[in-house]
Order: sequence, then structure tokens, then C-alpha cells
Amino acid sequence: MSNNALVGCNAAQKLKDVELVVKRELSGSEKQSLEKGYGCTVYILRGHTVIKGEASQLKALPQETLGKNAYFRREITAESGGAMTSSGSATIYSDLAGQPLEKFRLITSGVDKHSYGYAKIPLDRKVIRIEAAGDRRTCNVVVLRETVNAASFTIDSEKIWEAENLEAGSVAELIPRSFERFAEAVEAAIGKANCYHCHCTHFY
Repeated sequence: MSNNALVGCNAAQKLKDVELVVKRELSGSEKQSLEKGYGCTVYILRGHTVIKGEASQLKALPQETLGKNAYFRREITAESGGAMTSSGSATIYSDLAGQPLEKFRLITSGVDKHSYGYAKIPLDRKVIRIEAAGDRRTCNVVVLRETVNAASFTIDSEKIWEAENLEAGSVAELIPRSFERFAEAVEAAIGKANCYHCHCTHFY
């Protein structure tokens, strides 16, 4: 892409924020053992136990304590970005059907006047990431399929579509039929990238 270059590459990235969810409440002694013995942070949430730590710590946890139904999940910024005076950028996530991910909180930054929506998803869930960047009139867009390698805790991003100089309202006509289910998410990314000092959710 010529200007407003986007990340859109197939390089693997290391996961930073990973949690292990155990589908039961651990006892006080079990919780203390994990915190002291493995250096993890453990808290109880609605009948489940959530364990936070580095990948090496989480992989070393004893299976007899966790049980068969424990699963890894990650926190992602499901929606982020906004525009300043002459340019803007945004990232929007959707599921494989082009539907929004459930956001559990939205934060507005007072420093860069952008807003961020966060979601927590199972590690094995594939998602679509849409990146948009432009000059408040048109946007360059890249659409990527994002997969996590659970063995290495890395994210693999595969570019499936990109376009230059898209205007708001033009995506449905230009996106290939095989990807038309993502048109609404792409429009949301363009809208957020053009939203001056964005304080709102665009894809919900």
C-alpha cells in the first residue's frame, strides 16, 4: 500500500496477556499453592477460577489441580482507534461470520482521544482483524485471519483481503463476494478511523 501503511503481514507474534480458566472454584489451599509455587495470580470469578501468568508458568501448572475442562483464553482489543485533525486509524475484530465480539468494557483515553473495547476469547478461537488507516476522506484497509498456536503461544496472521482509498459506504460494492460477510466490520473500521476523537463503539 502506498500511504498510511498497515501492519498486514503474516509474521507470528508472541501472546502477552494469557489466562487459564478452571471451571470450578479452587480451594484456598489450592489457590495459595499456585500463587506461591508457580508465581501466578489467581482469582475467583462467578464460580470459575482465573489464573494469570506467563506462558511458561501456565503450562507448568499441575493437571490434577486444573481438571479436564480448563482452557486458555486471551484478552484482545476488539475495537480501538479514532481520528485526529488530518488522519486516523482503527482496528476492529469480528468472528469468522463477520459478527462483533462481545466486549466486556470500553475505555476512552484522555491522552490520544481514542476509545478501546476489550474482549476475552478462548485461545483456540479464530478471529478476523480489520485494520484501517486514512486521511479523514479515504482509508486503506487490510483484513486478516488471526489464529493462535497454542503450543508456542504465538499469533499467526494471514492476510485475506486488502484495498486502497476506500470511502465510507463503498465496501459492499467492492469487497469480494467470498468476504462480503465482513463488509459491515470493514465499514465500522473505516468509520472509527474517521471518527474525530472517537469516544464511542462503532461495531456492536
